[in-house]
Amino acid sequence: MAFFQKMWAAVQRIPGSIPRERLRHFGTGLKKYFSLNSAEARLTSLVSFLFRLGALLLIVTAAVMIWRIYRNEGYTIESFNVCKSLEQQGFDGVVIARQLQDEYQVIKKAAASVKVDSIKMSGGEEDPELNVAVLGVGFSLKSISYHLRELVGRQNNLIRGEITRADSTLGLTLRMTGIEPETFIEKLSGGERQAIGHLLERAAEKILENTDPYRLAIYYNKQKQYDDALRVVRKMLIERPKERHWALFAWGVILTEQDDPEGAVAKYEAACAVKPDFPLAYLRLGDCLQRTGRVDEAIAAYQKGIGYDPGEIWYYNSYAFALNRAGRREEADEIMAKIIREDTDPQRQTAWMLNWAEMKANRGDENGAREVLRKVADRKDDFTIEHAIARLFLAYLERDTPAVVAAANDALMIDPNNGFARQSAMQIFFFHKEYDKMFALARGLQRSPENYGQYQNILNLTAMAFNAVGRHDSAFVYANRSIAENPGEGAPYSTLAETCAFTGDKAGFYLNLERAFQKGMSVAVINPDDRPYNLFWKEPQYQALIEKYRTRNNATNGTVAEN
Repeated sequence: MAFFQKMWAAVQRIPGSIPRERLRHFGTGLKKYFSLNSAEARLTSLVSFLFRLGALLLIVTAAVMIWRIYRNEGYTIESFNVCKSLEQQGFDGVVIARQLQDEYQVIKKAAASVKVDSIKMSGGEEDPELNVAVLGVGFSLKSISYHLRELVGRQNNLIRGEITRADSTLGLTLRMTGIEPETFIEKLSGGERQAIGHLLERAAEKILENTDPYRLAIYYNKQKQYDDALRVVRKMLIERPKERHWALFAWGVILTEQDDPEGAVAKYEAACAVKPDFPLAYLRLGDCLQRTGRVDEAIAAYQKGIGYDPGEIWYYNSYAFALNRAGRREEADEIMAKIIREDTDPQRQTAWMLNWAEMKANRGDENGAREVLRKVADRKDDFTIEHAIARLFLAYLERDTPAVVAAANDALMIDPNNGFARQSAMQIFFFHKEYDKMFALARGLQRSPENYGQYQNILNLTAMAFNAVGRHDSAFVYANRSIAENPGEGAPYSTLAETCAFTGDKAGFYLNLERAFQKGMSVAVINPDDRPYNLFWKEPQYQALIEKYRTRNNATNGTVAEN
């Protein structure tokens, strides 16, 4: 508007100019024309810009896709060559390829589910993907990438092979690009379907060994195939120098599982020396240092792990428990409060509150534990498993048997395999000598990574119940099963000692009771009036054993208190 006003004023000052009225109409029309033209021009320019931007984004996206396809070192499975007799039964090459992929994923998932860290390890490391797109079947981006790589002369990493049949055996030859072929043989004594299953399992393990050996080592470790796990680890150390820290870490995990915390400490320290910014190794190092009573060193390890990965909330949780054990309770409580305050996820927040309540209860602060638990239990609109567990924990601390049973039933309706719910209910039933109910709860539990700790305790409680009803043979079986779950835990050895005493094995009683003390069980938990300890209480050998480990416990507690 200002432009036209200035133009009008200038025109009027020109001698012999157009009369004012005619010029006013002309100026108004000119202004409308320019205004309309300007809007159309702006719209045209905007549309043109958006089209150009979209085209540019498409070009960039295509370039990135082509680059990723070109750089991808993952493996693709081709259809297998299969003998005619198997094809006639439905086991053609495509079926075998897909079943091999399924078996691979089962093993990889089993390894990953053992610990969260086995998922995270693939982050910035070499982690070749196994992409199953059976070539010639369907139309997919993977098949396009395969042919594009062939077109530009880039080698595809392929998994292929064949299954052959002899008179009484099936053989599977596995061929992977860049790796020597390997043949597996299975007898047909159990039928063709069983033999194929075993062959595919062995082939899947070999694929994982060639692509992600860390996870295979963890998988073998969880299956208690320790020799196989160590074989894979040693192979990693030789053939994968860039993954040396992961190999040493896996070795530490294996030694931890074998109840060798000192050996595990050495491996975790070696992993940290190879890769100083390896937070996960510091976390596991701290856990093992705590097991060996080196609480100050454990705290230092957790601090280093947190320094390298300050966003990982689990490190703070372990750090808080170490501080609590060292007698630094205010610091531990501050950290737990910080975790609960900063983690806004309601379900995780509840889990942290349960941990905090457990910490308080373990140090004798049952009032503090109840205060934390009530904040969860009082929520009326919460129907999660964590809420049921909080109610169960609170009822247990208040010795309210009906409430424990009700909360345990609620928890088991949500999660039938919840170990804490079963363990808590079994402890209440043991106290009230309702052993048949204990046996029913024990039978219903399935072992899983989620109830790993409770599973051992439930086996031990079951052994104690069998001793109470005089079924000592069954108690012996369950006590040994409990020990096998975690040989580093002391309590099951005391149950085994009690079983030996009830069956007249005096030497076994003393041997296993000392093992229980050596594994960390406190002398203070033994009541001299309980059977069978009342039978041995006055014996010099028993008194010497008790005094030896009472002195050791007092020395350890004194050191912790000073810290």
